[in-house]
Amino acid sequence: MSRKCHVKAHVDVEHDGCRPFKCDRCPKAFLQRSWLTKHRRVHAGMHIYKCTSCSLDFPRRTMLAAHVRTHSDEVCFRCELCPKGYTNRQNLTRHLRLAHGEQTV
Repeated sequence: MSRKCHVKAHVDVEHDGCRPFKCDRCPKAFLQRSWLTKHRRVHAGMHIYKCTSCSLDFPRRTMLAAHVRTHSDEVCFRCELCPKGYTNRQNLTRHLRLAHGEQTV
């Protein structure tokens, strides 16, 4: 993190638990109003980021980016216990649990 304000935001969210902006549709809460505004897109069905490969759409650019990797053969997450590799961390975590019996934190 290059800026002091980003460090403060990180500490506030991850370590102090200060999240004053609460979603009125689910239990989520956010440090910044803009984060809540982006989150509300999920409930509103505002999926403005569209995959050019399969036309699925997503409410956040980060969700689209994670999805786009599923169309790629690029393996970003490799198992350290066997030759398997995955395009996202969630699939690697599931593999570790099911194939190797590992519990993750």
